[in-house]
Amino acid sequence: MTKRCWVWWQTGRSELVKKDGRCWWIVDDTSHVKKGQHSVGVARQYCGRLGKTENCQVAVSLSLANSYGSVPLDYRMYLPKEWTEERARCRKAGVPEEIEFRSKGQIAREEIERALAENIPRGIVLADAGYGTESDFRDWLQSLKMDYVLGVRGSTSVWWGKHQPATVPPQSGRGRPAHTCATRCRHQPISVLEVARALLRRCGAI
Repeated sequence: MTKRCWVWWQTGRSELVKKDGRCWWIVDDTSHVKKGQHSVGVARQYCGRLGKTENCQVAVSLSLANSYGSVPLDYRMYLPKEWTEERARCRKAGVPEEIEFRSKGQIAREEIERALAENIPRGIVLADAGYGTESDFRDWLQSLKMDYVLGVRGSTSVWWGKHQPATVPPQSGRGRPAHTCATRCRHQPISVLEVARALLRRCGAI
């Protein structure tokens, strides 16, 4: 980031927060349609701009927003595995040797960590199902005590009500570990779609 852009970003961010201390941290994909195979990270992948799979580049962005506007906090290119597994292609495109594959969720974590290290005012994390479906991402946000609103797919599994994980009894230290498959098979998570239907039935909506 150039010095001029950095000054603008710092000023814009501070002015925005002064107007309204409440804020949101928005994690999102930014896609750029591309032809050919030589631009860094280009591949056939989901393109949000077109709403379908297309040849494009994708970046993971983090923005701070409130009721007055938004400012960018971070922006990182996503490299699909087909790139990181082909080092000659990376070298030809100028990708540093130390760059390895990272999922979009991992990139989002790094961006959030950098924002926290910069003492950016904490906001509610917002993201679509591309991030919310990852249980590791949700658990990580909880470990940081960060509030979030994330999209999930209907098939996403969760623990709810009587559907709770089995308690594994402590081991005595002798013999082979106890086989708990039968117990665990009676304690299966359910989909968020099933939870939504159960809640609707509970309030008499269906």
